[in-house]
Amino acid sequence: MCREHGKGGISIRYSQERTGYRVNKCVRDKGGKHRRGKRDGSKKREEGDLEAEQGTGKRIRMHAGNYPAGSTEDHPEGRAKQDLYHGSEMRENGHKSTEMHTIISYRGDTSHMKIAVTRLAGKEKSDAARCAEFGHSCYSVHPLRSEIRQQEITAFVDAVHSGAFDCLFFTSALPAKIIAPLLKRYPRVIAIGPQTAGELRQFHIGYETLPGFYSRDFVPYLGEWIRGKHIGIPRADVPNPALIESINAAGGIAHEFRCYGLEPTGNPLDLQPADAILFTSAMSYAKAEWIQRPGLLVMAIGDITAAAMRKGGTDPAVVGDGSLEGTLKALNARLASTGNAR
Repeated sequence: MCREHGKGGISIRYSQERTGYRVNKCVRDKGGKHRRGKRDGSKKREEGDLEAEQGTGKRIRMHAGNYPAGSTEDHPEGRAKQDLYHGSEMRENGHKSTEMHTIISYRGDTSHMKIAVTRLAGKEKSDAARCAEFGHSCYSVHPLRSEIRQQEITAFVDAVHSGAFDCLFFTSALPAKIIAPLLKRYPRVIAIGPQTAGELRQFHIGYETLPGFYSRDFVPYLGEWIRGKHIGIPRADVPNPALIESINAAGGIAHEFRCYGLEPTGNPLDLQPADAILFTSAMSYAKAEWIQRPGLLVMAIGDITAAAMRKGGTDPAVVGDGSLEGTLKALNARLASTGNAR
């Protein structure tokens, strides 16, 4: 359908897109020139980013699919993802052209999954938004709780301030959150993953992020630099002999400070509303109280967790790369390959 108003015009076109629909709205300029916007999918943007493209014009891209965990939003069938795209362009050919696109894409229930994610309370943070980026929703379940050891934290911070370490290695977000605001000076700092990095960044701590999501990536990342260096590691009271041995074998000197303990909550995991459960660590699986049921898809965030699960008699259907995003990609690949069968 197209309605003309003088030399301008508004056209509305409908086309099928998977199980949803697409609305494409174009506004022509006074000269009657219509320009099709160019979509550039080569650059990934965070939610709400403003993207300016020089020369051809400017573009605003918005995603409105980041709902709170378990939210049904406006889709009549309850479980949906909605993407909105708006674009505008300016041309320097004597005519002004503005084009707006609104794309509303809904995923049906066959592709959307509600995922229970094992987390320490308070560590879920951006999980809901990150799951929504892949067309799913999530909520947290808590098989473990943390017990902070203030005396050990104080000892670690004092050692940092005395210059005892050449490098600090934060292996998870919790010690970074606790220790970063206490640091007045620090040496080289290495972090695992975006959540840990985010805690350090919040308190203006300079850091480097490992390219992988495992502590086994630490020594290869530092290379020859590690030889003779003292490495301070604030972490959970969970044995990781492979990390310590790899540091020592490379000529480094590891100093572990077990700043918090992990204890089982003893609470059965609420999986009644879940289509899937994601175990985010080997210990969260080992200490969880849960019941496997038909139709529940079981996932591991990485190969270490997956190995612990198989040892415990649970074969995960999906195994990620050590990150939430990597697991969600693997989940979507499985759904695509099986025709959304779980």
